[in-house]
Amino acid sequence: MLYATGAVKGATFPTHSGLLQRLAGWGFRTPPWLRLCVDIQAVLAAIDELEALRHTFPFEIDGAVVKVNRRDLYERLGSTAKSPRWARAFKYEPERAETRIWKITVQVGRTGVLTPVAELEPVLLAGSEIARATLHNADEIARKDIRVGDRVWVVKAGDVIPAIESVLTEKRSGEECAFTMPETCPECGGPVARQSEEVAHRCINPACPAQRVCRLQHFASRDALDIRAIGGKVAEALVAQELVQDPLDLFALTLPQLEAFRIGDETSGTRRFGKNAQTALEALDAARTLPLDRWLFATGIPNVGVTVAEQIAAAHARFSDLAASPILHAVLRLAELYDEAAAVNPRSTLNRPKDDAERDARQARFNRVCGEIGVTGDQLVAAGVAAKTPGSALPPLYSSVIKTEAARSVLAYFSSDYGQRYLARLRELGIDPQAKARPQRAADAPLAGMTFVLTGTLTQPRALTAEQIKAAGGIVQDAVTKQTRYLVAGENVGATKISKARSLGTTVIDEAGLLALLAGTASAANAPDTPRAAPKAADVPLATPYQQQELF
Repeated sequence: MLYATGAVKGATFPTHSGLLQRLAGWGFRTPPWLRLCVDIQAVLAAIDELEALRHTFPFEIDGAVVKVNRRDLYERLGSTAKSPRWARAFKYEPERAETRIWKITVQVGRTGVLTPVAELEPVLLAGSEIARATLHNADEIARKDIRVGDRVWVVKAGDVIPAIESVLTEKRSGEECAFTMPETCPECGGPVARQSEEVAHRCINPACPAQRVCRLQHFASRDALDIRAIGGKVAEALVAQELVQDPLDLFALTLPQLEAFRIGDETSGTRRFGKNAQTALEALDAARTLPLDRWLFATGIPNVGVTVAEQIAAAHARFSDLAASPILHAVLRLAELYDEAAAVNPRSTLNRPKDDAERDARQARFNRVCGEIGVTGDQLVAAGVAAKTPGSALPPLYSSVIKTEAARSVLAYFSSDYGQRYLARLRELGIDPQAKARPQRAADAPLAGMTFVLTGTLTQPRALTAEQIKAAGGIVQDAVTKQTRYLVAGENVGATKISKARSLGTTVIDEAGLLALLAGTASAANAPDTPRAAPKAADVPLATPYQQQELF
């Protein structure tokens, strides 16, 4: 069934409804239900109408999608990293069904996290039979007071993932049993620990077979190294037969080994890997030259997803640079300095100085910390991973695309024994992934450290303009914030959006002004809106009465 298009050439579709009509006229299957709405009341009425009809279609739906009909507005509205702004999903209340928990088991993930799972008496829900539901963690079990033997309401979160909504406490017989998390790993028998700041219990044995299987699956997944033919069952067999104990062991496998090894078990039967062996080896060979961001994600470091891996990789030349990265250390140091500035700020309303002597001492220390914040923040701006908010506030404000948790996780991983062995093994294999080819982000690049938001109709595709800004050292955001330096306004931009941007201290320029910035020259047309350069923290005299921010 077709409900949208990708690239379109040789035809124009002014409206989405017209597109669907043309597709249907050409014989394609299109959504059987569509409403054109002129206002929000009509939209809400259509959502209610569709909910009443949701079970009459030959497929399951979990909500309604509201789209802008005029396709010429799509580029102007743009998209976030996850979804277009010209379409919104409205989710209906999920269906629920009653069943019984007959057992609670525990699964072990690639980072050692133990996840309790409710084993249910099978029940039909939203078109499929449900026999298991995640319970997330011990705190969630305690919060809902879930016990083995309970009658419960089961829903599909987002109409996809089975979850326990609530317990039918009125149906308890008194024979239900409370559940406690195991003290040893159910897979390897190793010790289980829970850090004070975490809700998760973890198996702390890195040699745990369950963790090895999950790490291998993640390593071979599509967003990681995309090693075809190595899925869940294959990963289990490779670990069980001790052909692979660590993901990098894959690169030592030979064609005869892979062709001969068997998948399956005695119950379902076994089969040889056979012809899939050559496919896997070709994928492994291609993986050697994949870029740094793919390898970083494949490594499976906590707090490092696909987007975070791309952000970190963009600031480093090669994989081996990550272990002692000055950029990641600077991200952590900046966070520490902001905490220190908040603690010693003499104007804090929550921690006022006891007397004038303490105020003077804290002022001096506060100024020194603000100076170091400026130096550290400017290093991150020069590296292309942070932007500075214009102005004279103290402490100076920097926003980094690399978050503190991710930087801490990466540095901790590579300082660990396992991380050190991982790097050594990569060197033995001759693998040192490189960053994607990208324009050099020199500190003196025309737009170094500047943040931009694009709006309105431009003379070229917005994606191309964004790439030009990034190539010149700038950073492109999805929406205007206090950290946004420039709003580039094309045609047909509402006055409200421009007014809001200016109220946040953002300079509004037109496309000609952007081209002047890219060329390294000033635009007279935009001069009234051009902000003055903020003084460097190191140049601010300690006694200068700059505005001090109260961080608490």
